[in-house]
Amino acid sequence: MNKTTDTPATDEEALVPGNRRCGRTTAAIVVGLLIVHLVLALGSMAGKSATYDEVFHVTRGYVSWHTGDMRLTAGTMPLPSLWMAMPLYDVPVEYPSFDDPTWYDSNPWVYSLKFFFGSGNDTPRILERARTLIAIVSVGLGLVIFLWSRALFGVPGGILSLTMYAFSPTMLAHARLATTDLMTAAFFTLSIALVWAAMNKLTWLRALGSAVALAGLFLCKLTAILVIPMVALLALACVFHKQPLPVTIFGRRHWSAGSVRARLLAVAVLLAIQATVIYAGIWCAYGMRYHTFVYKVTGSEKLTETHQPDSPVDRWELQYGDRQTLKEIVEFCRRHKLFPEMYLYTIAMGTRTTAQREAFIDGVHGMTGFRRFFPLAFLYKTPLPVLGLLAAALAATLMCRRRRLTGTGAAPAISSRAWFEKALYATLPIWVLLVVYWYFAINASINIGHRHILATYPPLFVLCGAAAGLFRARQRLVRWLVPVLAGLLIVCSLRIFPHYLAYFNSLAGGPGNGYRHLVDSSLDWGQDIDSLRTWLDRNRGTEAVYFAWFGNGPPRYYGIEAYALPFETLGYAGYRSIGTGSLTPGIYCISATMLQQVYVPGLRTWTPGLEDEYHKMLPEMGAFEEVPPGDTAGLREELASRSPMFARRFARFQRLRFAKLCAWLRDRDCDDHVGYSILIYRLDAEDLEQALR
Repeated sequence: MNKTTDTPATDEEALVPGNRRCGRTTAAIVVGLLIVHLVLALGSMAGKSATYDEVFHVTRGYVSWHTGDMRLTAGTMPLPSLWMAMPLYDVPVEYPSFDDPTWYDSNPWVYSLKFFFGSGNDTPRILERARTLIAIVSVGLGLVIFLWSRALFGVPGGILSLTMYAFSPTMLAHARLATTDLMTAAFFTLSIALVWAAMNKLTWLRALGSAVALAGLFLCKLTAILVIPMVALLALACVFHKQPLPVTIFGRRHWSAGSVRARLLAVAVLLAIQATVIYAGIWCAYGMRYHTFVYKVTGSEKLTETHQPDSPVDRWELQYGDRQTLKEIVEFCRRHKLFPEMYLYTIAMGTRTTAQREAFIDGVHGMTGFRRFFPLAFLYKTPLPVLGLLAAALAATLMCRRRRLTGTGAAPAISSRAWFEKALYATLPIWVLLVVYWYFAINASINIGHRHILATYPPLFVLCGAAAGLFRARQRLVRWLVPVLAGLLIVCSLRIFPHYLAYFNSLAGGPGNGYRHLVDSSLDWGQDIDSLRTWLDRNRGTEAVYFAWFGNGPPRYYGIEAYALPFETLGYAGYRSIGTGSLTPGIYCISATMLQQVYVPGLRTWTPGLEDEYHKMLPEMGAFEEVPPGDTAGLREELASRSPMFARRFARFQRLRFAKLCAWLRDRDCDDHVGYSILIYRLDAEDLEQALR
């Protein structure tokens, strides 16, 4: 048995030499950067309404805490919702009736809207508290990035990485939203870091820490499954690496696992501990209960399935589809109750909903995703100074390699191969995370948002810490390169405040042109309807106002009085939905996702066939062009006097008319915008004639 002891890391062990101890000045800088990050995140919440997914996540968490019933968590893992709903205990709330059909049908979408907007609850206060909890997680992630970068590149590298994280528009965009993305990114980073730490020195504390982090990741999002190949690759590297694995039991017994067999045994024990904690964590998150329904069990409860709510087909079968292998695995787990019922249902549901989904990139639509989607999203929404700092990190690494090969500086000379192996092994978990995650992202069928690669940014920021090596360059110009790039990043961040979700770099034409490249959660997630009300209060006169908004909640809740263009999203279905009659000159407020017609099957691209259909319907529907837009009662009566078939044809005509208008507007610059996500057009009679006739 070879005893080992802990020794402080020396500068020679760092890839980029530099002091790795945290003095008071360093601590003050780190705390200051984290506070700035928190202030920017919380400050940018002001005036931002609930995004599309926040309503669901907060309601799910609150209802789960207070009833123990998990029916509303279908399709998502419960931990983020439970976390963000924790500070709401002292906020008085009213539930929608538990006799409501949406409760028995387990419909989280409609039930959440009723909870947020139809029960008299203090929605802004609820949302603010939930978002604050996510911002706190973001601060913790920033600290992890600093510590990891400092371990690799010294204190200067750690501060540089933390600075990039603290001012990153991408991270700030999601650090203030009550969604699952930031928390998932945090647990991915923490899990890989702690797993690698445990595989380099196995102690009970490191084993349990990595296991808890992995359990948290598996309870955040279905993409946690990607950590399995990541951990497997790290385990293989640990087992077959020549370096002995120090093992400590309860801080008393120490030995070094020097052989492959000994390291394999140690890693197997570590993986067993992690698997056990993950399994126990899943059961704990679901209240140590298999069955989903707890509150008011009547036997009429149904699992979530909003796409075919009245289908006679069993809802489990709807999720399986033709995936026979998935069905066999899940049904085996159901029969033996190996996992909670809702956990299994969420997995089955997730495999169906991610099989295909509407996607949009650079004006092109698709249903099975694009391999170029995430690379282009990264290129468009990553600040150019960050790309510059990545290049600087590579240059600093090469400079450090040259010093090590020649023996200049404090470190003795080593061979090129030895240096490469040391550098690769030290940064291996970062490369494994990036390569595995990017491989699956590029080949994914679901391309709905830049946020789905959020987990790749923290390891990139850690790698950028290598650029701190340029501080030791002999040329003054090179030494100033990193501070200048970091300063430019800070400027980019402050200039876009508070519209972080709408950030696009100059390669994409800036945020003003973002809607031409990406929409949905990459830009337009319903966050600016509060600001739209403010804009209308300042700018509208007697003009008619039309709007189409990609968001949740009744527009009147936000003080919006306008004619809804014929696109009924879940959040405001029925809002003057009978029709608008004629389209008159006025102000047209159309959010980017609506303008691109992403979620309108068959109307995403205006084709000659649609043009022909529209003009054939125009004479028949022409009489309704004379109906004033506010006369919905008269329009309703007129439609009711005709056949149901005619009413459906009229609805089709309105959608065609709106799609044709959007196709015309896409070739025209907007007159103004609200938060870059809601585009404002002032259209006169001549404009409408050109667009619609």
